[in-house]
Amino acid sequence: SSDGRHITAPFRLQSRGVETRIILGDATPRPDVVLARNILTARRWYQAIRDGSSFSAVAKRDKTTPSRIQHMIGLAFLALELLDQIATGSQPLGLTSEWIKRHDLPPEWQAQRDALALL
Repeated sequence: SSDGRHITAPFRLQSRGVETRIILGDATPRPDVVLARNILTARRWYQAIRDGSSFSAVAKRDKTTPSRIQHMIGLAFLALELLDQIATGSQPLGLTSEWIKRHDLPPEWQAQRDALALL
């Protein structure tokens, strides 16, 4: 027999990159600050490119690579309800900046919904 304490509670796992959190009970969701920051950055990149800057110029300015910009700029086109979910921390658990880095997010909103429904 063990003298340790036991807790019985509903939980869920939330992963972000190499970090995994155990969320006990009905914990209040917290926004993914990294994902939100990357969305804002992607929107800034898109605006600069739309205003006439090249991917190379934007990459040089922000000390990154044109390929990173090309891969992450899709965050500037997320469906509105996904943006709302991210702002409140209620997005699908698998929707993280790391997931975005490894997958191409479709530009069409319904295709985004379909792809993220599997997370």
